Amino acid sequence: MKTKKECKTIKDTYDTSRILVELFEKYKNYDSTMFEHYNPDELFANRRKKIENLTNNGGIAIIEYKESIFKRILNKIKSIFDILKR
Repeated sequence: MKTKKECKTIKDTYDTSRILVELFEKYKNYDSTMFEHYNPDELFANRRKKIENLTNNGGIAIIEYKESIFKRILNKIKSIFDILKR
């Protein structure tokens, strides 16, 4: 025979455990959707396809190099001082 207090404790424990199970299920679903959304294999799939296409063509890909604005300004200043030295 269980007392009223034991029955209440058992009921409270059951309710708490049920709530925890629901929370864990929500977290599990949330975590799996986040993994699908931020899957690193999927995030960089387009980049990998571009690289594969460039390498599969058999040709050499030429990438245009642009100097930064600061580098260009610094080179202009250097060229001015070179002209003044002569």
